[in-house]
Amino acid sequence: MSMFVFKDEESVEPTDTNKKNKKVWRILVVDDDKAVHEITQLVLSDAIIENRSLEIVSVFSSQEAQKILKNDDTFCMAFVDVVMETDHAGLELVDWIRNDLKNQSIRLILRTGQAGSAPEAKVIKEFDIRAC
Repeated sequence: MSMFVFKDEESVEPTDTNKKNKKVWRILVVDDDKAVHEITQLVLSDAIIENRSLEIVSVFSSQEAQKILKNDDTFCMAFVDVVMETDHAGLELVDWIRNDLKNQSIRLILRTGQAGSAPEAKVIKEFDIRAC
């Protein structure tokens, strides 16, 4: 079983001015398919978890995700597509987050619509990710 590391909580102001001064859970969606972003936003837009709303931030490539994660460590979770620019771009992003960025607190969830592209159990355990 892996050790979970949780970042100290702090108040994060969402981009919506109507929600200022409320705590939110920030979630990064990394996928090259615009429809995935739209459906994720639609499904999660009204969700309240532990008295916090969700702020969904969308990026469309692993490079965009790296750029935003270098400068912003307020994300509690990221949904990452395995197949984007390359067949393993999502796995490479996860490796970068865990080993180069040294971020152990963000929960990573791998998604893929490509049969046979799901990672092996070794990779899931090594990078402390969830696959769905």
